[in-house]
Amino acid sequence: MTGRAKVRIVVGVLAALVALLGDGAAVAGASPRQAAPEGTADWVQVSSGYHHTCGIRNTGRLYCWGKGDRGQLGLGGIGNADTPLEVSGGATDWKSVSAGSGWTCAIKTDGTLWCWGRDDYGGLGNGPTTGDQLTPVQIGTLTDWKSVSAGLGETTCGRRANKRIYCWGRDDVGQVGNGPGTSTPVQSPVAVAGGFSDWSSVSTGGYHTCGRRSNGRVYCWGSDQDGSVGDGGTLPGTNRSSPTLVAGGFSDWTSVASGITHSCGRRASGRLFCWGSDLHGALGNGPPNDNTGVSAPVQVKGNATDWKAVFAGSYETCAVKVDGRLFCWGDDFNGQNGAGTTTRTQRSKPTLVAGGFTDWKKATIGNTHVCGRRAANRIYCWGDGFFGQRGDDVSGLAGGVPQPTPTEVSS
Repeated sequence: MTGRAKVRIVVGVLAALVALLGDGAAVAGASPRQAAPEGTADWVQVSSGYHHTCGIRNTGRLYCWGKGDRGQLGLGGIGNADTPLEVSGGATDWKSVSAGSGWTCAIKTDGTLWCWGRDDYGGLGNGPTTGDQLTPVQIGTLTDWKSVSAGLGETTCGRRANKRIYCWGRDDVGQVGNGPGTSTPVQSPVAVAGGFSDWSSVSTGGYHTCGRRSNGRVYCWGSDQDGSVGDGGTLPGTNRSSPTLVAGGFSDWTSVASGITHSCGRRASGRLFCWGSDLHGALGNGPPNDNTGVSAPVQVKGNATDWKAVFAGSYETCAVKVDGRLFCWGDDFNGQNGAGTTTRTQRSKPTLVAGGFTDWKKATIGNTHVCGRRAANRIYCWGDGFFGQRGDDVSGLAGGVPQPTPTEVSS
């Protein structure tokens, strides 16, 4: 295999096999896209979706790779890619990107918001359902979007310059957060209830969302069956359709990250806390990780006070320490803990990611794969690669064996 980006086309018997697996890899109308040059080290951002990944280079160009059955790669057609391909349009002013569960959203430097891919439940936010979008579509006409978080469920949220949070998409358990009596899909951005105008960040998980206000308090809303909202109540909890204060009343949270059924946050002390489902040990608070839920924040095993940032995904969590080392824990069936061992098992406490690097800046977690960006502006991915989501040019059907060690994206 060469380092050139390619869209994998499956024909004949393989097509039938892929169809059974739900791959959706048959290409329909995708035109060739420019591949990211080999040997570059200029990635400024990366985001992992359910089975795809996207990244922005310092040129302002946006690339995606992995599963593309619903147009989530933004290539103008459907099909998988096992190396980075440039999103349609050739724009050089992309500022941030968030890959979700079958769709992608991104913000340009002019503050406009764009989404593409699967349009189930209004997840793209472009109004009455118009079907999947294979290329970026602008969401409304606003030019003051500051951040966007495409979830691993069916909901997306974003923050505008007015420091209000807006959400859209599936709302059957209150995950849009715009108050009671609105369980139908929301197809355009609506303001989260509560009237707060001091949100500093938002993180959309699977069926719940959490946000941090400038006063250091964290609120969550949506499904609380496993304690994902973190309100300290009896489980199974009561779903919340409006922002609900996380138990403990702490006002020193510096960040919060939401996975499918759990969330984690960092406090000013440098300590990490998690809450929600402990499936596969995602909370990191040590055995017994009996898959029960926790409705209030519990400290991550080890009581370390030198955590710098935390990231939550499907059923795993990763965090960076101040010395630049990266640790992961939780589900490791596909090697997504990055421990470098072929003996893959769930881990209920932080485990050092292999490679010996001490300059990790960020990790981003999909369903069964993880990607991270180092200070050297290089992206590495590990875990499952069946759909090409690792971007290493040897994944996909030809070599989709789980990779337990960080491997550099082929670009």
